[in-house]
Amino acid sequence: MTTKEIMVEFQKLSIEIPRRHIEGDMRGTPFILDYLYHNQDRNVTVGELAKKADVSVARISAQIKKLVNTGYLKRRQDPNDLRITLVSLSEKGINKCDEMHKCFFDSWDKVIMDIGLEDACEFLRISKKILESINSLDCKEEEYV
Repeated sequence: MTTKEIMVEFQKLSIEIPRRHIEGDMRGTPFILDYLYHNQDRNVTVGELAKKADVSVARISAQIKKLVNTGYLKRRQDPNDLRITLVSLSEKGINKCDEMHKCFFDSWDKVIMDIGLEDACEFLRISKKILESINSLDCKEEEYV
């Protein structure tokens, strides 16, 4: 296969990978919940979440508002700087993350059993190598628009 043919196959695969349906305008919800779940030991700001999600503060704030209204998140002002908003998971949010992780691990356990441990390890090794290469690229997003 040529490099171009490989890239076309990767593109086809990425389109074929099933996406879990997220209702309404809550597409960023899994990212926000998961990021906060893995950072429960420290204060997370709205600005940090926006930067990590690569979206505007306004966009992430709208998602956070919905998650606060549904009881998944708690929002409070930073006592040292009232201009900064801190967000964290509520008990309901922690429980939702536990459910998400169980579903993820159950699903991937089946995938790993289907493809075999050796192939799964090889896929993981190659995926990390690809990510490292992608992260080293010096392309600006504007170049693709």
